[in-house]
Amino acid sequence: MTHDNSLFRKLKALSRREDVPMHMPGHKRNLDAFPRLGELGAAFDITEIDGFDNLHSPQGAIADICDRAAEFFGAKRSFLSVNGSTGAILAAIYATTQRGDKVLIARNCHRSVYNAIAAFGLQADFLMPAVDCETGLCGGIRPEDVAKKCASNKYAAVIVTSPTYEGVTSDIRSMSRIVRDCGSVLIADEAHGAHFATSPAFPESAAVQGADIVVSGIHKTLPALTQTSFLHLCSDRVPEKNLRRAMSLFVTSSPSYILMSSVDVMLDVLAKDGDKLAENLVASLENFYEKTRGLRRLSVLRDQLSAEGVIYRKDVSKIYIDCTKSSLRGFDLKNRLREKHGIVVEYASRDGVLLIASLGDSRGVFDLLAEALAEADKAALSSSRPPLVLPPAGERNVLPQNTEEEVVPYALAEGRIAAENVCVYPPGIPVAVRGETVNAATAEYLAQAAKSGADVLTEYGTPTGYVSVLKMPVSVNP
Repeated sequence: MTHDNSLFRKLKALSRREDVPMHMPGHKRNLDAFPRLGELGAAFDITEIDGFDNLHSPQGAIADICDRAAEFFGAKRSFLSVNGSTGAILAAIYATTQRGDKVLIARNCHRSVYNAIAAFGLQADFLMPAVDCETGLCGGIRPEDVAKKCASNKYAAVIVTSPTYEGVTSDIRSMSRIVRDCGSVLIADEAHGAHFATSPAFPESAAVQGADIVVSGIHKTLPALTQTSFLHLCSDRVPEKNLRRAMSLFVTSSPSYILMSSVDVMLDVLAKDGDKLAENLVASLENFYEKTRGLRRLSVLRDQLSAEGVIYRKDVSKIYIDCTKSSLRGFDLKNRLREKHGIVVEYASRDGVLLIASLGDSRGVFDLLAEALAEADKAALSSSRPPLVLPPAGERNVLPQNTEEEVVPYALAEGRIAAENVCVYPPGIPVAVRGETVNAATAEYLAQAAKSGADVLTEYGTPTGYVSVLKMPVSVNP
């Protein structure tokens, strides 16, 4: 099905005309001169010429994409981002806060949230997620923890990640009532849950559970090109004009029409075949989980996670393989799956492997994966090691913009004040945070992650094994 006001249809028609493009971009859609760009879709690569709408003041085909998205995802208004979910998160926080405001965030929020806090001059309090002692994975944020924090503090916004990278969701419905009663707004980072709207077999989207703003990373789990995302306004508690202005600040003024037209095509696919594609995916997943039920050393996490005594619903399309009871590390399993079976995983850590299933997968993919895991399970030995667990936050300090810093090994960082954010990637959650005193748990977590072969990313390009800290132990507490 092609929509009447389809951006894709307009671009396809333009690519067949012999217009003389005396405008950007510089390749001028001259595929004879630049054939390799043609292979990358240059025929559809234009700027804001007549008849093709403008992302920052949409009234035509792009407005139509946003309207259709709002209807599909259950939002009041949807804003398209070609700066990914990161741009949408920055916009959401900017639109709901003022410099000096306090915000309440889940400790396992993506680093873009931490960057927003630093850039916008905000003060942050943290919500620690529950932790599963068997796998080390984060569970959800407990609504009672939100209530306790909100009872004694005034927050401009509460920001949580649901689902987590591994698909674990929080009780957004209960949380939204608490946040609303406290006069704050709830921002849900649902970057990894855009597909929730396709089937009741997946958890409910935060958009229908009462969140005020939801960020949906459509390219992650739906058939759209990388960098596409939506910011959904889902209540009347945030002025629409605030979000419009914020999106104009944090989304490029030269958006890719190739990316935007992919969203147009995605919405057509979902309208025509979404139900059937989701039904097939769910059936394939059910068959896969049944086939892997008998694994002895590797463990496939199913539709729930028990963290600190609380059962959290997990998205079954995020296939997490726990390796902590096996002689295989997650990195070993990742390499084995690729080298022996051609299966490329989303990520590996010391303790496990994550694979993402989507509407684009055939049933044969899951059969191959089940067979590959059975083979790996048979080859592995039984073992046991405690998982790495997200450490608690250190003491918070207010730092000046410019500080004297030095680089020290993780082992010598304990008790020092971090001068940069340090993430173990994926999933890109800051473990050491600028302005926090590095505690023993944080130093040990970073050391163990680096030793295991994980990617440890820093803001300043500090080498793995080291962190930038304040040079002098000065008094910088608020």
